[in-house]
Amino acid sequence: MAFGSSIKLSNIKENWLFKLANNNSGFLFLSFADVIESSNYYSGVILNRPTISETISLSNSTASTSGISINIPDFEYKGDPVSKELFGGTNEYINRECTIHCKINEDTPVKIGSFRVISINTNGNTINIKMNSHRPWDLITLPNVKTTDRKMLVPIAYGDYTKNSASTVASPQYVSSLTSYAYRPVEYNKLSDGFSIYPTSKSGSDSELAVYNEQFDVFIPTTSAQGSTVSTDNANHAKIESTAQHIFKVSPNSTTNITVDGGVTVSNLTNVYDGDDTTFASFQASFNTSQIIQASYYLNIDTPEEDQNFKKLQDSDGDPILVNDSGGFNSSETSFVIDDASDLFIGSVLKLKEEIMIVTNISSNTLTVTRGAFNTTAISHDDNDEIFTTTNFNILNLKYQLEVIAAGGGSKFGIVVGNENANFQDLTFQANVTLNTVKIPFPSGTKRIVLALIFIGDGSVPLSGTFKVYDVSVTASRAFKTPPKELYVASDGDTHSITGLVGNAITSINNIHLALLNKFSGLDVATNPATNIDGFSALETDRSDWGARLYFTKEQSFKKILEKLQFEGCFIYRLKQGDSTQPQYIHVKDSYSSGEITTLTKNDISNVSLSHTSVSDLITKFIVNYEKHPATDEYRSQETFEVTSDRDKYNIEPLENIKTFNLDYLVEQNDVQEQTNPNDSFINYYHNILGTPKLIISFTIVSPKYYDLEVGSVINFDNTDMHPSIPFGISNGWSDLEFMITKTGRTIGKISVTARQIS
Repeated sequence: MAFGSSIKLSNIKENWLFKLANNNSGFLFLSFADVIESSNYYSGVILNRPTISETISLSNSTASTSGISINIPDFEYKGDPVSKELFGGTNEYINRECTIHCKINEDTPVKIGSFRVISINTNGNTINIKMNSHRPWDLITLPNVKTTDRKMLVPIAYGDYTKNSASTVASPQYVSSLTSYAYRPVEYNKLSDGFSIYPTSKSGSDSELAVYNEQFDVFIPTTSAQGSTVSTDNANHAKIESTAQHIFKVSPNSTTNITVDGGVTVSNLTNVYDGDDTTFASFQASFNTSQIIQASYYLNIDTPEEDQNFKKLQDSDGDPILVNDSGGFNSSETSFVIDDASDLFIGSVLKLKEEIMIVTNISSNTLTVTRGAFNTTAISHDDNDEIFTTTNFNILNLKYQLEVIAAGGGSKFGIVVGNENANFQDLTFQANVTLNTVKIPFPSGTKRIVLALIFIGDGSVPLSGTFKVYDVSVTASRAFKTPPKELYVASDGDTHSITGLVGNAITSINNIHLALLNKFSGLDVATNPATNIDGFSALETDRSDWGARLYFTKEQSFKKILEKLQFEGCFIYRLKQGDSTQPQYIHVKDSYSSGEITTLTKNDISNVSLSHTSVSDLITKFIVNYEKHPATDEYRSQETFEVTSDRDKYNIEPLENIKTFNLDYLVEQNDVQEQTNPNDSFINYYHNILGTPKLIISFTIVSPKYYDLEVGSVINFDNTDMHPSIPFGISNGWSDLEFMITKTGRTIGKISVTARQIS
């Protein structure tokens, strides 16, 4: 606040100027004393002396301004009672702005408040005008943009997101490699040009849609995912083919020995299920007898649980849909006709006799298919053959190699795989086998795979050989019958549009806050926020690496969003004097230079009162949940911090002064967990404020030269010229104590102050 030189005088004359706006671009000018300012006559009719109170909370990282009211007589205004001007005439003042300026002597007035008129009352003699503080974000909900057709809310997203690698038929990804949780939800809109489309926050690439699998807690990219968004229906949309698949791979997680006979040497068994099909386990046998020996195991696994049984293809009446191709078709043909293809889609899996096929195209009732899928054999089929189908299927992958050193004519090497109920593959060899992969249809919900390596010697010559098993895993494929209501995308959020930062990525929590203010409240007061927004540069230094992600698909209060960001980001945002052209960021720094601190003496203040923060407000144990899961809304990570010495010092019982924090936006451990300095992390910042009792000082400013002090100002007191001379017997007195002003009450001729210890 830039008061003129008059505040340095011992005697000043103070007047407040109220400028009430109406709906016709006019104003009503009121004051405590008659004055002409900027060619406008202010009527000195205000009878009371209102107080403008402003408060910041260091523990909640919020700022607030109280409402005020003024009383005036129903004086004559332009030939009529002023009540006629205020209400019932052609000018409307309700819900319009009233600015308040403080004029000291003949200096240029300084703005000290901005309010909205909420009510006007009169008893016939006097008029009471009530006003509330008003901020640009009040009464706004986000998101606030809708699609044209279905009026869906277009989501808002900020932050850095990371997609998982593509998982395809040719190269399915292990669930163990699908490690990124940096996704955000998007909701189904409609079908458009053969695609299912989902509104997202911005245009661009890396918008491949993924499915969340609850069983394995992974995000699985859809096959043939479209990376670029499409602009339609008043929004940018991610898109997928309406019948898209998602494919993934599951490995066993442990083994249980069934038997390992003497004569078999097993090496590197874990390579069978390490999620890497280039490493192998060795099963070496060497003996010279006519006998059977083996190494057999249970491979413990959770296979996908969805029903994957093939079911007879039927019409709506329950009648079977059959091959309708005169003469049938042979093993080499890739298309055939059926009775009715209306319930099938590209990607449908069919089973005819013992052959599995995948539909690649549909034209009326003619199907084009891939023959002999999943290690089945293409065979001939007849007209009127039954057709079975499934949208879900599991395939057991067995990758192996056999190296034979010596074997008799009757000797054999065998591999058997199955589950506890049946063998699904029984392979027998008598000679070397080059690297080979077998794919076998496999039931869902299996908890154990049986793997047996069998060696049969005929006793004629020594049997010596090694099975190398590279991989035993299950590939699962799932296809959509109908578009899912919700999918997930990992494209980065919006970039900056504020002047001086246009196009910059937004990844830190303070920049997300700034970007939201710019986009939805019109904040763009500077070509360089670092120099032209008070406090932003210092905050940027301390918060630039505090990574955060924010996304919304449902309506929320803009004010609550901003305040939650402030709390998690450990900063306060306010408008000085309610003026949108004077934004300010406040946070408690690790240290302050002398030029940032105002020193007061006992002669500058009066009515001094000292107290301390309540023991009930102390937090000596922090439990912080963070990294919010995009699909379950649970928190994936937790940090705990406790100072047992403080709990002992202040006689705190085991279950007292413990607080749990749920952080929706912060996602990085380093920004949450205990570090060194107050601004290193969330825990350090609030522990500095709330971990031990802090002094609170209240006083009245009597020296006009300090009228420019406001909430967020940092002050200290002259150790040689202060009353009381020693605060509560602190050995160093006032020397090492710094305070931040947390509350001001400004009325004409007086400012009351409350400040809280921060050093």
